[in-house]
Amino acid sequence: MRADPILVKRITRATAFALAGVAIVVAAVRVDRSEPTPSPKPVAPVVDPLGAELERCRKIARPEDVDDACRAAWAEIRRRFFAPDPAGEARP
Repeated sequence: MRADPILVKRITRATAFALAGVAIVVAAVRVDRSEPTPSPKPVAPVVDPLGAELERCRKIARPEDVDDACRAAWAEIRRRFFAPDPAGEARP
C-alpha cells in the first residue's frame, strides 16, 4: 500500500514549519540569555564655545542682524570642514 502523495506533502510541510518554529524559539532563547552589556559611564559634556556661538547665530532671524562674531564662527566651521585630514588619509 502506497502513501497518498498529498498526505506526504502535508506532513513534509508541517514538519518544515515545526522545525522553523523550533529554530526561532532557540534563537530567541539564546538572544535572551546573552550577557548584558555594561551601561556606558556618563561622560561630562564637552563645552564647545564655537557650538554655543553657532547656536546663537542660528537663532538670528534676519540677515541684517548677523554680526561679525557669527561670520567668524561660520568661517571657522568652513575651515574645519574643508581642511585636509592631518593624517593624510582619505575620508570615507
